Amino acid sequence: MKVEKFNLVVDRYIDDQNNHCCAKHFPDEVCIFYRTTHFGTMETCVFIDPLKESHLDRRNKGLGTLIPCSNCPIWNRNENI
Repeated sequence: MKVEKFNLVVDRYIDDQNNHCCAKHFPDEVCIFYRTTHFGTMETCVFIDPLKESHLDRRNKGLGTLIPCSNCPIWNRNENI
């Protein structure tokens, strides 16, 4: 069996307040790892650790941009923009 390595190019999004986020504009500019559950009512991510988080949170009392999950490989929590 042959094994190949490849690079995957993924867009990262930054909101107008310079916060890391998961999307710029739905439905076209969204992280490829973004998902919904519960018939589209709960926003989540492929990388969410169910022992730590059950869904993605939004800023501004649920009306703002999506906050990346704590396991997000796209946005390292220690990385500054």
